[in-house]
Amino acid sequence: MLEIRLDRTAPVGGGPFFRRRLMKWVLQNFWIKLLAILMAFLLWFHVATEKEHEVDVRYRLIYESLADSLILATPPPDNIVVRCRGTGKNLLTLLFKERVWPINLTDSTPGPAWIELFAHNTPRLNIANVQFLFIAGLSSFQLDIDRLQRKTVPVVSTSTYEPRQGYLRVGPEVLSPDSAVVTGPSRVVKDIARVQARPRTFSDLTGPVDAKIKLAPFTMFNVTLNTDECRLFADVQQYGEKTIPGVPVQLPRRGRNMLSAEPRTVTVKIGGGVRVLGAADTTLVTVFPDSAALDALTFDSRPRPVGLFVDIPPEFNLIDIQPDTVHVRRQR
Repeated sequence: MLEIRLDRTAPVGGGPFFRRRLMKWVLQNFWIKLLAILMAFLLWFHVATEKEHEVDVRYRLIYESLADSLILATPPPDNIVVRCRGTGKNLLTLLFKERVWPINLTDSTPGPAWIELFAHNTPRLNIANVQFLFIAGLSSFQLDIDRLQRKTVPVVSTSTYEPRQGYLRVGPEVLSPDSAVVTGPSRVVKDIARVQARPRTFSDLTGPVDAKIKLAPFTMFNVTLNTDECRLFADVQQYGEKTIPGVPVQLPRRGRNMLSAEPRTVTVKIGGGVRVLGAADTTLVTVFPDSAALDALTFDSRPRPVGLFVDIPPEFNLIDIQPDTVHVRRQR
């Protein structure tokens, strides 16, 4: 009786001997075998590319010779597809070229302009024996042409300042340049009143901000700016206070009638940036009585208390006024 046993420990794939024989066969006359494979591929490629094929070829549209005073107002088509027939070799040559179809807009005027494309006008790119059969898709379309307008508009900052405790923003922001030139279709540009800077937040400030900030670009088609950034300066100073004694109370004249006040001067306390306070012109701080209360005064010998108002430059804030009322009397 024949008994067959399987050796489960034998290596899969024929073992080392088989692998050595296979490697020897691969390496024997290696370059001749590689050349044979290459020649077979070239023969196949030659036969395949001698056959005729039909393919869709995409051309990029470019718009030329539009007058300098005109501009496209809406996005035009940027490509078109043409069905082509030819041998594989010719079609491959076409596919590997930069395919551009120029659209001449020399005679265009403001308003809609109809463009119609035909397959027989397709740029051939010096490639013979290729037939352009038809436009695959949209063959006619409308362009929206408008007058070109340039307009100078102010730049507006949208920055946020967060001074450290004990400091404050002082004075106006300074932008350089503080305006930008907008260029684009007239119907769009006429409604643009300003250019906004991109929002930025400056935190923990103890000194001036001097930085470049980007301008927010317009999202409308064909609307551009002459610059994409500007320089921003904003002063930050340590907070301080200043007391101004002897500020006279400004009493208005009522025809021939005279007004007298007691006291005639008061003390005003203001706050602001320390450097600005140091250079402050205290004559710009004025104190005047409530005009409605003055109109209610009658001719008598008894002074009446009247509340006071203080007018200070915008870079300061009023902290206190002492006294906050004076006694006013109307005299004939």
